[in-house]
Amino acid sequence: GNNCKAQAYAAAHMLKTKGVEIFAYGIGKNINVNELNTISSSPNSAHVRMLPDFNSLATAAHALIDKCNPNMTPTSYQRDCKCDIMLVFDGSGSVPTSSWSTVK
Repeated sequence: GNNCKAQAYAAAHMLKTKGVEIFAYGIGKNINVNELNTISSSPNSAHVRMLPDFNSLATAAHALIDKCNPNMTPTSYQRDCKCDIMLVFDGSGSVPTSSWSTVK
C-alpha cells in the first residue's frame, strides 16, 4: 500500500544522501516507472532499466557489475567486485512464494 511506498521512498532517499548509487529494474509488464524513477539515483535514464522477465536479470546484473568495475575480468568478480547488489521484490505477486528459494 501507500505506507510501503512511503517507506521505500524514504529508505531510497536516505541511501542516496549517503552517496549510495541506486539502480532500479522493473521486470515484466505493468511496471510503475514513476516508482522506479523515485527510488533510483539520477539521472533516471542511466539508473532505471526495464527487463522482459527474470531470466534477463542475470545478464543485467553482469552488465551492472561491468559498469561499476570496467577493468574486471569474469574470473575476478567474486574477489575484486566493488559494488554490492541487493534485490528487493515488491508484493505484487509476480513471484510466487514457491519460487522464493529459487529467486534468492
